[in-house]
Amino acid sequence: MLSNKIDSIKRQVSYSIMGAYLKGVAKDTAYLGDIKVKALGESFCKFNNKEIDFSSRDLIDLSDINSAPVAGGTLNSILVATNKKISEFAESLKAHQFDKKAILDNVLKYATKLQGAAVRVAYGEGVEDEDLKQDIRVLLKEGKNEFIKREQEEEANATPDNADMEGMPEEDLQQQEELPADEEQPTEGLPEEDLNEGEEAGDDDYQALADQEYGEGTDDEDAPEEGSDDTGIPTGSFESAPVKENHYGFETVADLESFLKNRNRHARYAESMKFYYGGELITTTPVDMKKMTDVLLEAEKQSIKAIGEAAGFDNITSDERLLANDAHKAIVNQAAVIMVTRNRYGLGF
Repeated sequence: MLSNKIDSIKRQVSYSIMGAYLKGVAKDTAYLGDIKVKALGESFCKFNNKEIDFSSRDLIDLSDINSAPVAGGTLNSILVATNKKISEFAESLKAHQFDKKAILDNVLKYATKLQGAAVRVAYGEGVEDEDLKQDIRVLLKEGKNEFIKREQEEEANATPDNADMEGMPEEDLQQQEELPADEEQPTEGLPEEDLNEGEEAGDDDYQALADQEYGEGTDDEDAPEEGSDDTGIPTGSFESAPVKENHYGFETVADLESFLKNRNRHARYAESMKFYYGGELITTTPVDMKKMTDVLLEAEKQSIKAIGEAAGFDNITSDERLLANDAHKAIVNQAAVIMVTRNRYGLGF
């Protein structure tokens, strides 16, 4: 049916708009590889089989406290307005009795022009979304720390049993404990908008391998600036000492958490709430952050398995290994960006 094809065009345009927004969010925050905006947006809309169709629904739900009408108002307006214009243009062609092929051809051309303008605005919205960027940085940091922890635990479990060490001199045992571990590295007609950014892979030790997968510079680069109205926290000490020492101007973590708890009671939407987690202020609840960390590590596990089966880590060249690591890092980072954004808008992950 003609209406289904029109809906399909609107859906494809929506993918590109969302993908452009995610590319903007990921700028200076996460490494997405060379994925195209449309593919990224489609991954967002279909993540974990929880499909969202923006040809038939809005991004924002004003009746849902878990929605984000303030931060996502412009993005939602872009999606709604673009789809509405496509529908109205198709209806006008029908009214003038154009045949089916002419209608589809003209709608496709019109949608292409709308898409070209919409993705640039959406990208800019993503670049400016600092709260979302901060939550993604924290998730990537949590994922990196948990990745290192699990790799070290697996290595420890692979050491000889205590029975094999019985009778060995204490000095020999100490030397054995200090020996470096063997390093094992598992290692349809609409134009595509190009908003990609490049990034190099790192080294092979645990820290660098984690950096390859989860990104670097996610610790304290974007702490709230003095005088920020978003947090509602007294100003004057953000720039002085590390977060864990000054607790954003409060003497103790308990004082800060008490302040945030009282502040969050008056928030109309979840996007306005703040939580102290891992030495950082975030808008994602700690419970959701922990859940996303588990999902992220599962994505990392599945990525290693898929790449290993496709490339065979034991029989690839160093260049192929770098490409595999690069692809793996992009997959993990894409999952992080998508999950945090879907959670921000109450879409589930």
